[in-house]
Amino acid sequence: MFSLFPNGVPVITFKPPGSKALAEAVQKKIIDYNAIILENHGVLTVGSTIEEAGSLNELVEEAAKIQLLALSLAD
Repeated sequence: MFSLFPNGVPVITFKPPGSKALAEAVQKKIIDYNAIILENHGVLTVGSTIEEAGSLNELVEEAAKIQLLALSLAD
């Protein structure tokens, strides 16, 4: 999992849908990352094919579930 996202998955704070601010924030991050979490919007992934992008999306969501479960066990 870590080899797929060696630099982690950044989170872009909430920006209104369709706004220039959201577009600019995504544009800055998408150069260095193949997955981004958009606060209150969801996950954005890119790949060389639609299948690759979809698989990355599923991996990010599964990793988030695992992290949430792990954090709940730490209490």
